[in-house]
Amino acid sequence: MSAQIDRLVDQALPGSRCTSKSTRTASALPERPYRVWNANGFDWAIYVLSGDRLSGVTVDSIKAAHRCGLKSALVAPNAKALGAAAPHFSTMDTHIICHVSGQPSLIPPPSLPRQGNTPPARPARPRVPLELLAQLCASANLPSPARKRLRALHARYEKLNPSAADIDSQEQDALRHYAESMLRQMGFKAGAISAPSVVRRLETAGWGGSRDHFFHSFQNYFFGLFAIGQLISYFAAWRDAAHLQFNVATLDAWFLTALWHDVGYSIEKYGDIAGEIFGISDDDMAGDARAEYLRNSIVQKALREISCLTVRLLTPAGRGPRWAIPLGKWRRLPEEKIVAEALEENFHDSHGAASALRLYTDFRRQIDRMTAARQANLHPTVLVACCSIPFHDFRFRDALRRKLGTCSISTDRMPFAGLLAFIDSIQDDRRDLAGVREEIGFLERLLTREPATVTAEVNPHAIGPGSFLWKMVEARDVFGSLCQTTNGLYFEYPAWMVP
Repeated sequence: MSAQIDRLVDQALPGSRCTSKSTRTASALPERPYRVWNANGFDWAIYVLSGDRLSGVTVDSIKAAHRCGLKSALVAPNAKALGAAAPHFSTMDTHIICHVSGQPSLIPPPSLPRQGNTPPARPARPRVPLELLAQLCASANLPSPARKRLRALHARYEKLNPSAADIDSQEQDALRHYAESMLRQMGFKAGAISAPSVVRRLETAGWGGSRDHFFHSFQNYFFGLFAIGQLISYFAAWRDAAHLQFNVATLDAWFLTALWHDVGYSIEKYGDIAGEIFGISDDDMAGDARAEYLRNSIVQKALREISCLTVRLLTPAGRGPRWAIPLGKWRRLPEEKIVAEALEENFHDSHGAASALRLYTDFRRQIDRMTAARQANLHPTVLVACCSIPFHDFRFRDALRRKLGTCSISTDRMPFAGLLAFIDSIQDDRRDLAGVREEIGFLERLLTREPATVTAEVNPHAIGPGSFLWKMVEARDVFGSLCQTTNGLYFEYPAWMVP
């Protein structure tokens, strides 16, 4: 273990061991550092986190090291250690050494803009900002039918009663009505919107954790729709960049990507749910259920198609014939099998792949009963959304790096995957379902500038101290996974979140 820690420190903070008086100073601290280190012109006290808590002695030692003129760094070799460091990160003025995007990384304490004397404005009561809907209604780049549906939703929002105890229920009904109209115009039965509602029901039963995934998904969708509306030509050109033969409806692909990206959360939490219902103390029942699901023929077909198209989108297109979805049985490339393995691994330990598979199974049988013309449009649209969804999941990106050697989301060929990962790493909604506690939305708005840069404007005072480290790690991991250039579609974080 010590050899791994040494490599992590050496690569994240290149330097050498101290032989100066700093070593003698460090020996007198409340806790002796793991290493006294000279790097970047400073002497450092390096501490290693183990377990799921940061001891008070380590905290006192870091503060004492600062008083003695030493800089400090905490080594967090795994997610459990990051969780231990997170509550202290914004107040200790210490650096974190950890893996980000599969690489050793040094994360400095956040240098946040001053809040000033003016308290932050209270958020709009609806979860989806009314001003965002107004901007979308006025977006000239969105087609007329889309703006008509948005105006109808905006009109319903204007009738919401902010002081009503059931404001969440009112907004949920408005959003469900909008989603059903989207599905109907695509050619699907409106009842298919029940998948996101499953997550909503689990949350109201107390199994959803602190995030409200139902509203969070719609927030992601409308923020992303604004970016697409501003840069529609860039989001429509990806098919040519990937050299694909089929057509995909841009707005429909984003709708399915955003609305279904977290429906696998209920599958991820199934072990907890089964344990509470059946009184079991382990995950055997959940494991058996997941394994049985993966053996289903339609799920097997989903895995083959998703992995096949994902490999195509990850790989720069050649000059040969335009690529089409393979039919029947085909010889799978080694990379396709690796991506399928990453999807299956992710299905068992997280929710990204589960969400993609749920989207495929929700609609594939309906598509198979449609005319050939409708199938030619809807099948690839659903499949593109299925390929985009898993990349918002840190564990899936990590699995790809381990198994495939890389996780490179090209914004030219995978704009929906990039947009989802970008927004999802910032956007949050941790207002409890009873409406007792509110937090201001961290992502306030997206801005665009020429030629095709999407910038996130955030309110850093909207999140608790324990969230800063996770936000910075997630942002850096997504940013490190994006393959983008400033003269193309480019996603830009606030400067304090990424290097």
